[in-house]
Amino acid sequence: MSIYHEKARELAQMILASDVAKNMADASAAYEADGEAVAQFEAYKVRVTEFQAQLRDGSKTEEEYQKESTELNDIAAALKEYPSIAGMISAEDEFNQFVTQIMDVMRVSIMGSIGQGCGSGGGCGDSCSGCKSPN
Repeated sequence: MSIYHEKARELAQMILASDVAKNMADASAAYEADGEAVAQFEAYKVRVTEFQAQLRDGSKTEEEYQKESTELNDIAAALKEYPSIAGMISAEDEFNQFVTQIMDVMRVSIMGSIGQGCGSGGGCGDSCSGCKSPN
């Protein structure tokens, strides 16, 4: 195994040991323990899958699609009222932002090293402020 793979695994372990990852694991466990929320979310996923199949096969009118889409949006909003679902969504969003920030720092560091970093078409514009940790 190369040193690069080893360092990537070390970084992954650091990410998994972070408070952000622990918060996500705790939120996921709380969701899994909430049988009603799990059942409602699973029913919602089945309905979404059926809706997507109907979109593909064209079996509904535009009005029927609009009605079903509105109903699905209403169900999704109601699901977010379950504290366990809201907590899981929030924790997943926070974790995804955390990982994205890390990937952005890596990308900018690599691109900057080959002359394509901040201000040089590397994607940060004229400032690396978005790549710096808010802490």
